[in-house]
Amino acid sequence: MSGYNIGNPGLPQGTRYHPGINYCSYGTIDPFTANLQGNAEYPAVWGQNEPAAAAPYGMPPELAPQSAYYAGALRRTKPKKSLPGVLGSILVPVLLFTCTFFARCMSIRYFAPELSYAICYVCLLAVAVFMFMAFTSVVKPNMGDPKLLAMLFITSGIAWGIAYVGGNYNYKLNMRPYYDQTSLNLYPNVDPELYLGEQLMDAGQINFAVGSHLDLKLSYGFRNGDVFCIAPIVGPKVKEGNHTKQRYDFWAVGLNCCSGHTQDFQCGEYNNPRAHRGLRLLRDDQRSYFRLAVKEAEAAYNIHAPFPVFMQWTNNPQNEVEAYKDDGYKYFYLGVAVFLAWQVCVVCGSLLAFQKMEQYGY
Repeated sequence: MSGYNIGNPGLPQGTRYHPGINYCSYGTIDPFTANLQGNAEYPAVWGQNEPAAAAPYGMPPELAPQSAYYAGALRRTKPKKSLPGVLGSILVPVLLFTCTFFARCMSIRYFAPELSYAICYVCLLAVAVFMFMAFTSVVKPNMGDPKLLAMLFITSGIAWGIAYVGGNYNYKLNMRPYYDQTSLNLYPNVDPELYLGEQLMDAGQINFAVGSHLDLKLSYGFRNGDVFCIAPIVGPKVKEGNHTKQRYDFWAVGLNCCSGHTQDFQCGEYNNPRAHRGLRLLRDDQRSYFRLAVKEAEAAYNIHAPFPVFMQWTNNPQNEVEAYKDDGYKYFYLGVAVFLAWQVCVVCGSLLAFQKMEQYGY
């Protein structure tokens, strides 16, 4: 209901009072200009000579809302989800994941480690920028949609963390052994009876003389959780079990392919008569245990191995080297594809959640 103002000092005496208008908040109303078509009996219509709103404390007058209705409309306005913003929320974290993963596991880390770390930290700086934008958008809506920016920051941080750790794992498991092997020398036609371990310290692959074989009668195993199995590589003129040879510098090795207490070495291509090549063992975390196995074999068989060189016994070591590279690239592409699919699902699910939240006024 409406009535006439009797005692409100903010309104002229005799002004028709309308309960729908907050006169205390929006100042004195001129009854001949603040209503439709000069009739003071009806309240103003939004957008057509409506009562002007007073500027809030601290706000310049030119930025004040023009009416109570207009101010409410501003408060109810939600930033729209633009297509570029949605695409950016999908592609930017994927790009960060790809760059970080690549820098952590590919050749750039092996040949230029400083540049690799620089790329990773630049990507981390981008995540920090997204965090700043997300927090700033809460108080400055013109910076963008706070929900989208928060999602961009969170998923970018997850992308960087997974890529940093996963890239390091792929590098140590696959790519570093590949680059190590390709940077070492290949020695052809090596007779174990004529060469010493000290002469082949930079060997990555060794093609032993045709007829070289494993002396399984001198095999041994050392158990420490896993079983570290060894067997000496001997020349074509040495018969199996002939202990007249005193020095054994070249050893075939394997993990969990013998019992450890009997002469049952079954590692690599141990039963292939055409196998006479070796691929250098480069795992630092395993080398010390194979040395302990050699020490036990020295004591058990009364032999001497002053400078053991550990090899994986195979007929085609180059295939093993290429397998490292193939596995490394496979894990890289698979990681990018899986993260892309995950990111699409997260963004789509988040957009649906945001839509539901806005329907309930959040």
